[in-house]
Amino acid sequence: MAVQFDKLRDTIKKLGEVAAERQKQFDDQLADLLNLLAAIGDNRALITESIQHGKDNGRIEKRDYRGAVPLFPGDAVDEGINAPDVADRPQQATIIAVDGSQAVPSRHDVYQYYLLNAGWIVYHLGRDVAPDSDSEPYLYYPGDTQNSQDSDFQYVHVSIERDMLEIKTLARQTFEQRTAVAPILSIMDQRLQYWPIGLNDGAQSTRYMRRWLDEMETIKRAGGLLIGYIERPETGAVVTMAHTVEAKDYGGDKNLNDRPNVSDAALFRRILQPGQRSCVYEVVNDAAQYEPFREANQEICFFYFHPPGNGDVTRIDIPKWAAEPEVIEQIHGILYDQCAKLGGYPYVLTRADEQAVVSHDDKAFLESMIMREMLKLGVKPRTTAKQRGKELTRSGRRRR
Repeated sequence: MAVQFDKLRDTIKKLGEVAAERQKQFDDQLADLLNLLAAIGDNRALITESIQHGKDNGRIEKRDYRGAVPLFPGDAVDEGINAPDVADRPQQATIIAVDGSQAVPSRHDVYQYYLLNAGWIVYHLGRDVAPDSDSEPYLYYPGDTQNSQDSDFQYVHVSIERDMLEIKTLARQTFEQRTAVAPILSIMDQRLQYWPIGLNDGAQSTRYMRRWLDEMETIKRAGGLLIGYIERPETGAVVTMAHTVEAKDYGGDKNLNDRPNVSDAALFRRILQPGQRSCVYEVVNDAAQYEPFREANQEICFFYFHPPGNGDVTRIDIPKWAAEPEVIEQIHGILYDQCAKLGGYPYVLTRADEQAVVSHDDKAFLESMIMREMLKLGVKPRTTAKQRGKELTRSGRRRR
């Protein structure tokens, strides 16, 4: 055994004690927030007044504040909303889902490259038609037709390019299905309020965001209802909203950008029963990164959804232009049925993932293809000693 776990016993004991104390603090904060939401109820005016109050007296720093407000007057923030009855759910629809995967660059590879693979499915609800599914791989390397630069082979760039490929593929598939049976749902397991995390170049980040917004517009023009399905989200816009209301009567020195260490998902695990959703919230965000969304009329709304079965609370992002009550009901009903098929996660996203995934064996096969092609042209590929050692010791054929 390489790790001497007996030397960690005291540390693990301390870890357990700290975890128990943190859990107690968390439970106390959660109970306070649940009581606060119950007090707010359907008082949307109180929420908007509290946010404005915080801005007026400087307790909200606009560039950092990430809050929310119920989109529809009369919706209660502390209640779950049941899925529409089966008879009231769409009997026919076209559901498109996309996922992406990658093989990231490694200095141990025979040649520098990265692979992106986009998978998709088109599911014809209520029609005797088999789903359409496929995938498309993309290989990038120094000197390719995309004029890839050395900086393009950093992990952060590969991750962002995969995001771009996912929404581009979703937009293309939605456009191709623009005359299909409505409603057309275009689903990805990604937040819609996109920002390329990890880039230090503001101008480059803005270019990526513009590309993202262009694809959102393509989906809109094709008649698709764009949905971001985020399982186990860590965001806390509703918690921030509740904290803002709570702080309205406090002194002017309280910073509303600081909030309890509780996520929205933790809150709604206590509020929503399986199959229920929350009310719809509109994002309140004055940060510069959100301004392009406003300029493009692509502001984001969201609600929380507890899938039937064993699914965990999920955040559902939708563009504000699609957030009409009847559309929300359609989305709720379709997502309910999709999650019921697989015990808590949409069937179409699972199938898209199956199409997209790049396995270890896939990468090894690609390596062999590249190696054969290089040898054919007289180029001798080189792998590192470290990589050869890993392949040997991890293959099950370790020398004695």
